[in-house]
Amino acid sequence: MAPPAVTDLTKREREVWSLVAAHLTNKEIADRLFLSVRTVESHVSSLIQKLDVADRRALARYPGLAPVGGRWTGSRWPAPASSFIGRTAECTALREAIAAHRMVTITGPGGVGKTRLALHVVEPLAAMRRDGGCFVDLVHVSDPAMVLGAIASAAGVVAPVGGSLADALSTVLAGSDAVILLDNCEHLIDAVRDAVARLIRSCSSLAIVATSRLPLRAPFEWVFPVPGLSLAERDGDAARLFEERAQSAGVTVPLDAHQVAALCASLGGMALAIELAAARCPALGLDGLIAGLDQRLRLLTLADGGDRRHGSLREAIAWSYRLLPAPDRDLLATVSVFAAWFDVSATLAVLEAGTRRFDAADSLARLADHSLVLVEPGQPTRYRLLETIRQFGAEQLNALGRSEKVHERHRRWCGVALAQLAQQPRDEAWCERLDDLAADARAAVMNADSTRSVPAAQQAARLAEQLAGQVLLRGRPQEAQSGYEQAAALDVDPVQRARLLRLAAGAAACSLVGNDTLRLLREAADQALASGEPCAAAVDLAARVMFVRWAPGILASPPERGADEVWLAEAESLAGDAAAPRAVIAVAAALGLPDDDARVDALIEQGITLARQAQMPLIESVALDRLCASHLARAELLRSIEKTALREDLLIRQGLDASTAYHFNDYLLMASELCLAAGQLESAAAYADRLAALDCYRDYPHPALARRIKVDAMAGDFQAVVERGEQFLAAWQRAGRPVSGTLGVTAYAVAMVHGMRGDEARRRQWIELTKTLTSHAVPLNTCAWAQAMDALLALDRGQPEMAFARLSSDVDDRSVWSSSVLRMWRPWYAALWAESAALVGHSSAAGRLERAAAATRENEVAATIVRRAADLLAGRPSSLREHSNIFLRLGCDYQRRRTEALAHGGSSPGASSSAD
Repeated sequence: MAPPAVTDLTKREREVWSLVAAHLTNKEIADRLFLSVRTVESHVSSLIQKLDVADRRALARYPGLAPVGGRWTGSRWPAPASSFIGRTAECTALREAIAAHRMVTITGPGGVGKTRLALHVVEPLAAMRRDGGCFVDLVHVSDPAMVLGAIASAAGVVAPVGGSLADALSTVLAGSDAVILLDNCEHLIDAVRDAVARLIRSCSSLAIVATSRLPLRAPFEWVFPVPGLSLAERDGDAARLFEERAQSAGVTVPLDAHQVAALCASLGGMALAIELAAARCPALGLDGLIAGLDQRLRLLTLADGGDRRHGSLREAIAWSYRLLPAPDRDLLATVSVFAAWFDVSATLAVLEAGTRRFDAADSLARLADHSLVLVEPGQPTRYRLLETIRQFGAEQLNALGRSEKVHERHRRWCGVALAQLAQQPRDEAWCERLDDLAADARAAVMNADSTRSVPAAQQAARLAEQLAGQVLLRGRPQEAQSGYEQAAALDVDPVQRARLLRLAAGAAACSLVGNDTLRLLREAADQALASGEPCAAAVDLAARVMFVRWAPGILASPPERGADEVWLAEAESLAGDAAAPRAVIAVAAALGLPDDDARVDALIEQGITLARQAQMPLIESVALDRLCASHLARAELLRSIEKTALREDLLIRQGLDASTAYHFNDYLLMASELCLAAGQLESAAAYADRLAALDCYRDYPHPALARRIKVDAMAGDFQAVVERGEQFLAAWQRAGRPVSGTLGVTAYAVAMVHGMRGDEARRRQWIELTKTLTSHAVPLNTCAWAQAMDALLALDRGQPEMAFARLSSDVDDRSVWSSSVLRMWRPWYAALWAESAALVGHSSAAGRLERAAAATRENEVAATIVRRAADLLAGRPSSLREHSNIFLRLGCDYQRRRTEALAHGGSSPGASSSAD
């Protein structure tokens, strides 16, 4: 008998099943669902029987249940280092609150156990939602502007092309049935409130849970205060926690229940305070702990009659701190400067010179024994302070009067560590290391900014610049832009400020936010003028004009009509006879002229000469790109490719950084498109792969995938098209679903391939995506590239009459080929335009073949299609073998297969088309 539908299972069975799929043990499932282990075993056995699977492993893999975590892969739920104890009532109440309210804030003093409670309740709830959920730890986020970025990173959402991260996040998560857990929000209340408000408004199925020491004070918020652990002498949660942690620390004798209850009561039931006390129990015993806590808690508890639990936690940390020998106390205060994980080498870097490595390591070990630092064994072993303890240590560092010197050494360590990291391969391990270093570097910069010390600010400016450069290569250009702007704000030298603002402008262009590029170049010009450098200001102003005319696609809001002319005139007034501004002005002027204007070549020649004189290879690269466009307008594909190769030589010598990143993107993208237009399929694929490999675009793979997919489609690697199409779709969605006509060509290519494989449902879906991507472009029924792909599909299906009717535009009608995108499809279109006429025996076939031969002269694949059509029209099937060999040599396997089908009397590659 067939197993029942998954939907027939009970809610409890689905809960158990979801946790089995998450590879939890029966004991862990029992703890999560508040069941006995025997009950869980019964449910698992029943599921195995009902679903007719062999064993538990097969049950975990059984289809029909959305995987735990759904499609959100950007975040991992933290793995608890110890068991969760008690809080049965709080867990039940919290589940009910989350079910009834879309936004719940778990509040309470530091150390009360907010995070552990939240994880224990929220993670299994996320496992049962369609899209799962994610954990966002804000403890290392020191800049309020980075809150949305932290949420986006955890949810796997990247900044959109030319738009805002906030809009992308709202768009991507709009229909998600998921739960987000925001942890440690208290230092970012306003920013978290704003982020949550946006998500609540735009994402109707999303639930949000936050942990914070104080409420967000938002109208949609349900506040869930967490009390201390229950203090019952027998079976109280506080007593159970203390006994288990004390046993873990090494206590082997039975503990007096009355004394344990008294100790926990004196600690106010605070989880962290209890754990700190339990860690000392083997050395001091219960009586020593109680005596010590009484002596230290009394003053703080009775000072103002305030929150006894908060006082107990603070005094527990202070008491543990005072039990340390003086060197260990100093070390705890010193390492409080670290915002993330650190090792012994890092510790030595912030200590006074002369400290022995063994002494530092030994002291860290003792801090770990006192539960004052977390330990991550490894090579090397790393340490981290909980935020509450880190803040306590920072207070001690200030009290010792050493804060300024230690922070200076910390900034220096960050700089050295970033410099060393810059020399290492940029693999996944590099990314993880940079993420940790970035948390420290940001905290170091923020600390210097708050001191208002000029030397500290200058040091922080260099550190912010250094971090921004690495973050850009991490694939986060928007964060790099922010870092460069922060560095510019800290630097007191207007010359350096102008330089940093130019780097910020480059990072903005890299992230395809052109309006920020224009703003930052204006600010750079103002700084240059303030420092008495009018020529530098002229370069910045002319560069603004150049970007407006060269890269209009990255401008969300184009400037007012005529604004570029005003900027160019201002640049002219400041330039004098200097080569640098004159070079940019000449290239900007050429970019503003139509292709057939006789002045273009002279201006470009002038710009290149001056750019070489001023040693400005990026300006020379833009000039070459303008020449490339002129050649393309004259159907000179090979000359366009030559100019792109010259750009490559220039840029490779410069290396990848904020100033060059957009230029690399542009030349690789154009090179792939031009090689495809010229039928150089292997080169087109190689350029697309190189674009995908750019470090600065590791989070933006869809533009590179878009180019590679078109190459695969025209070459005939249909399986690659389908696989990369799904990758493209996922990446495009993560980027916020940006609208782009060039991406629409890719979507239509995927639709064509699905049609050739006989999957009409997927073909229709990709056509709808094409319409979304080209909403502002030429309608598909009159678009030449869409006509060409429809003709390819019709010919594949053996319908040459349909292909002939679809190719209604004349190959020599200049109005049809008005844009560069359309011009690059003209050779392919011309070949199919002639072939369809030949196959249907139309009276225009001979004339079409002659004109198509001229239009395809620089695309050997398309030219071979035309020659094949001429042989078919002339009744020379014996020549087809030669054409098949040419297609094989050119890497166009689809046309090779099609040629062989035609040689055997067919018109389609047939089964081979859908099988590949």
